[in-house]
Amino acid sequence: MMSKNSSILLQLGLSLLVGTAAANAEPIGRWFYGYGQGVLEYGIKNDSAGGDYFSIWCDYKGAGAWFIVSRKDPLPLSSVFVVINDDQFEIPVREDHYFHTDSHVEYSIFRSLWEAIRTNNGVMHVRLSSGETTTFPLKGAAKALPKEPCETAFEK
Repeated sequence: MMSKNSSILLQLGLSLLVGTAAANAEPIGRWFYGYGQGVLEYGIKNDSAGGDYFSIWCDYKGAGAWFIVSRKDPLPLSSVFVVINDDQFEIPVREDHYFHTDSHVEYSIFRSLWEAIRTNNGVMHVRLSSGETTTFPLKGAAKALPKEPCETAFEK
């Protein structure tokens, strides 16, 4: 008979394996979406190691985004600079390296970024404040992201 602690450890180990397998199953260079553990995620990655990765998440608390460029997170309390065609975005990240959507300004940035990603077929240029850069193709983004963006934390 398994002890309660052993059962918890086994469940944790299995969830880590499943999470890792799911993360590695995302297509390279193509927009994807998925749902798991109460979180809807949209994103793209440029390589199998996840060295360049962009993700938007939507959950019961609101929406946000995460950038990884050259295997680096944005510096805490810095900005990520995104250019899509003529649209330029300065995206503030918090101490946890993520872009959150609690304020009116963040709400505006999120909705504008969502629209720019969906309505352009070119590329999304990303630069961290520390200098790392990457480019993500936008082809297929309109199929992965619904027309209406998810609710931001500001709206909730």
